[in-house]
Amino acid sequence: MSLIGVTPSSPQPSSNSPYVKDVSQEDFGVQVMEASMTAPVIVDFWAPWCGPCKTLTPILEAEIEKAAGAVTLAKVNIDENQALAAQLRIQSIPMVYAFYQGQPIDGFQGALPASEIAAFIGKVIGAAGGGQPQIDPAQLEEAIKQAHALMAGGQLDQAEMLATQIVEMSAGAIEALALMGQVMLAKGDLVGLEEFIGSLDDEAMKNPAILSLKASMELAEEAEGLPSISELEFELKNKPDNSQVKFDLSRALAAQGRAEEAIEMLISVLKHDREWNDGAAKLKLFQFFDVFGPSNPLTIRGRRKLSSLLFS
Repeated sequence: MSLIGVTPSSPQPSSNSPYVKDVSQEDFGVQVMEASMTAPVIVDFWAPWCGPCKTLTPILEAEIEKAAGAVTLAKVNIDENQALAAQLRIQSIPMVYAFYQGQPIDGFQGALPASEIAAFIGKVIGAAGGGQPQIDPAQLEEAIKQAHALMAGGQLDQAEMLATQIVEMSAGAIEALALMGQVMLAKGDLVGLEEFIGSLDDEAMKNPAILSLKASMELAEEAEGLPSISELEFELKNKPDNSQVKFDLSRALAAQGRAEEAIEMLISVLKHDREWNDGAAKLKLFQFFDVFGPSNPLTIRGRRKLSSLLFS
C-alpha cells in the first residue's frame, strides 16, 4: 500500500490524504493488485462528467480517512484509462470495487449515502481481518518526502496529520519519529517537542537523526531569548568586531534555518579570536554540525574551514 498520492503516471490527487491516491492503468498492478496483498484497496471508477461521482467520491475519501489506514482508496478516471475500464468491464459509473490479496471481494454501483458507504468499508476491513497495515521502507521514504513537501509549503497541520499516520503505520520507525519531531519543531511547539524527545527510549536517543533533532530543539530554545535577527544585524553594523553580537546572530540565524550564514558568522568570530569565551564559537559550530548532519555539504565545508583556521 502506498502512502503517496502522486505517481509519475498519475494526475495530481484531489486529496492530501496518504490513504487516497489516483491510479492509472500503468500502475494499477502495483497500486491495487500488489498493494491489496497487505491491506484491502477500494477502487473508485469515475469520470469528470459523472454527476453522481462528484457526490460519491468525497464521501468515500472521508470514510477512508476515518479508517486510518486499514483500507486505502484508489481513484481511476475511466476517460484517461479506457483500456483498464474495458478490461474490468466497467459499463456504468460510479462503480466501486474492493480488492484484497489481489482479488475483488465486494463492490457496488451508483452513489450511496454515507452510512451505507461506512458500512461497506467496515465490511471490507472485516473481510481482511481488520488489521492495521504496515508500510515497507520504500513506502516510508516516499511518505516522509511528502510530509517534508507539506512542511516546505507551509502546510504544517497537514504535515502533522501525515506524520502521525506515518508513525502509527511504521510501528514507530526512527525515521518516522524524527519526522514527527521535525514537524513539531517547525510548528514552534518546543514544549511538546521536549516531552516527545523525553519519551523516546535509550536506543532511539543514540540515533543520529534524533540527536540532530535534539540539537535543533536546543538551538530553537536558545533563540527564544535572543533579539531578532534584524536587531542583531543592526547592532553588528555599529559593532562590527563584537564577538558576542556575532555569536548571538549566528544562533538566531541557525534557528531560522539560515545555516550557511550561521556558520560563516562563527568562522568570523574564530578568525578574530579562536579562544573567545573559552572556545564558545568552536563548540557552537560543532553543535551546528550535529544539527545539519555529517553528510550535509554545509557541514563538510564548515569543517574544512574550521580545520584550515585551527591548523594554519
